[in-house]
Amino acid sequence: MFVASRNTISILTNKSLADKLKKKNLSDTHYIFKDIPVRNEFGMIATIHTFGRDLKWNPHIHCLIPELIYSFKKDKIKTFHHFNFTKLRKTFQFEFIRLIQEAGGLKKTEEKNRLYKDHPKGFYVYAKFKSNDNNSNDASANKNSKDIQGCVNYFIRYAGRPAMAENRITE
Repeated sequence: MFVASRNTISILTNKSLADKLKKKNLSDTHYIFKDIPVRNEFGMIATIHTFGRDLKWNPHIHCLIPELIYSFKKDKIKTFHHFNFTKLRKTFQFEFIRLIQEAGGLKKTEEKNRLYKDHPKGFYVYAKFKSNDNNSNDASANKNSKDIQGCVNYFIRYAGRPAMAENRITE
């Protein structure tokens, strides 16, 4: 899941490079664009959760991505703050399925096709940050946060959360 997330962001931050190389087989490498010196480089901190609030199996990744990328070609830092959500979902779906196949899973074509058929809009990606630090009566609680510290606090809260709260453990 980490590599699929990394590859997805790499493809989105290197859109023109991805478009140029589309004719070549990008799946020749585990890490997309790893050996291409003219790529844009991004930062990302990621953590995995294997459960949801109800403690059911729900593996998912939380990523914190700065709005800056480094262009090797121009030797310059530039802003990057927009993801096309449709492209994000479909690219993550493609990368995740590709990596599962690479690891030896989904050996039957119909298994892979079923995943695309069952999820025509791509795998679910929640990419809008809603700050929990805002007052719930505040209209800004439903907008994407511009509050960097709020984003960091949210991420740290998730990264530091134990697998199960002590008050939920029973004999």
